[in-house]
Amino acid sequence: ARGMSPEHARQAALREFGGIARFQDDVRDTWHASLLGDLRRDLRYAWRGLSRRPLLLVVSILSIGLGVAVNTTVFALAKTLFLSPPSARDAGRLVNIRLARSSHASYEQWRALSTSDALAGVAGYQIESEVNWLRGDAAVTLVPMLVTANFFDVVGVPVGHGRAFTAAEARAELDPRVVVVSDGFWRSALGADSAAIGRAIMLNGRPYTIVGVLAPHIRGIFGYGSAPAVYLPLSKTLLPYLGEPGAPVVQL
Repeated sequence: ARGMSPEHARQAALREFGGIARFQDDVRDTWHASLLGDLRRDLRYAWRGLSRRPLLLVVSILSIGLGVAVNTTVFALAKTLFLSPPSARDAGRLVNIRLARSSHASYEQWRALSTSDALAGVAGYQIESEVNWLRGDAAVTLVPMLVTANFFDVVGVPVGHGRAFTAAEARAELDPRVVVVSDGFWRSALGADSAAIGRAIMLNGRPYTIVGVLAPHIRGIFGYGSAPAVYLPLSKTLLPYLGEPGAPVVQL
């Protein structure tokens, strides 16, 4: 209005008002004080209202506690089932392979892929079969994890005692009779006996020699909290249709 340039007018206004930073600090302090005051008033009002109704206070506290507990449990379960990486040597490099939109491949398809050098290694597994374990005079049904001979070499699932079976000794063509058991099975069924390594257990009426015990708290590569009691190499004894062309045998 006085004919000053915009820049000169701004400088004059700043000199007259004393700078913006001081006003910013005053506004910020006022806002914080107002927020804290409102919070104190709200808390006092809520406490007075609840203290007049002790039953409502107890129910409110229990509801909040129950809600927190449920949320914590659900998150822990979701983390275990879906978010935690599987127990493997290099879990970040594991991938699932689907052939022609099928979740399973035949034994011949697995063998062709595993020898093609297309990937660092290709292992297969199956969890749809059952075996009968002879425990004393009673037969107990187990859901094993049937795996290709190179499963432990490729995936590198940690072993706590003994060793995993190797690709050389566990080829399906040899009708292998070796087994790796879980830590839970070793403790509950075998009494955590260190002498169990080298001992045979009867599965489907045939002896299978225990060569190793997995480390505790193993998370399987297929997730969902599943923990097979025993790991067995594929064989025609366990899967009579193993050699049939196109027979869906393993997941890769």
